[in-house]
Amino acid sequence: MNKALPGELIVRPVRQDDLSALAAIDMGYESTACYKVNKQQVNGQLQYMVTMEQLTQPYRIEYDAWDWTEAPGFLAHLKAGHVFGAFLNTPQGESGTGLLELCLREEQQAGEIVSLYVHRPLRGKGIGAALIRAGLAWAGQHDLRALLVTTQAVDAPAISFYRHMGFHICGLHDHYYHNDDLVTGEVAVFLVRTLP
Repeated sequence: MNKALPGELIVRPVRQDDLSALAAIDMGYESTACYKVNKQQVNGQLQYMVTMEQLTQPYRIEYDAWDWTEAPGFLAHLKAGHVFGAFLNTPQGESGTGLLELCLREEQQAGEIVSLYVHRPLRGKGIGAALIRAGLAWAGQHDLRALLVTTQAVDAPAISFYRHMGFHICGLHDHYYHNDDLVTGEVAVFLVRTLP
């Protein structure tokens, strides 16, 4: 039993009957810093400058109750065995604490993290790391060359977590979410972890 958690952590493939427990995960987050992306033309060359900046006001995202069965592609990923859950096993039973949804990018011989969420009150206790380890094992079973993930420049906690887990930034997209991503700070940040 992990002393930092109120029960034994179990990471396993998600079953259809787990979805109600996983729907209770608080997926919201707050960021007090962001990766500020500046784009400019210099001597005919396009340059992106990325700097870490503290925000004057925290950036907060809250999510309403989520029905995973309505998420595009989720049920196909679930059926294929590409969704993992983190559950706490306590005397009261299992409770969902995290979810990792993956998909195969066969043409690229890569896997992609579609979703990774850890219940907000339990972050920083190794649940996300356990899910990433499950994802790396899944990638190894599929003989993949890399595991990819996309997040937003304003989500500094996610970027820091992925970098801590051995991912590195491999690209940016300044029109991924909206046409004003550079203004809003929601530039897409692509990260990769190469596999042996």
